[in-house]
Amino acid sequence: MSEEEAEEVAVEPARAVAMPAKKVPAAKPVRRAAMPAKEVPKKVSTGTVKGKIAAIQKATAEISAGVRAIQSSISEQMKENQKAVADFSARVNAQMNENKEAVAAIYSGARAIQSAISERMKENQAYVRDFYG
Repeated sequence: MSEEEAEEVAVEPARAVAMPAKKVPAAKPVRRAAMPAKEVPKKVSTGTVKGKIAAIQKATAEISAGVRAIQSSISEQMKENQKAVADFSARVNAQMNENKEAVAAIYSGARAIQSAISERMKENQAYVRDFYG
């Protein structure tokens, strides 16, 4: 390999350098013609203002009445739900008590059967001893 070829191989490519952005002059504000104001009555009559106030008060009263009715309805519904939950809970507790009594009766019957079997086995053993013994 010649020296020129070695230099070509050994040289790394130069990195690109970011150039700073050019400053662009700010746009000048555009002057606009004066816009006429929207139609606003110069004087508002006191009757109109009082009428609006009365209408707002009436709407507020209606909304308040509706809110009270909703609160009353919710309160009644909550009471009904509480009664229903209490009734359901009472029925579940009653069923649990019945189940406990039934389980106790089953255990009692099982003990009675086991004792009867034990007595019968003792009688049979005594019979076998007496008969064969």
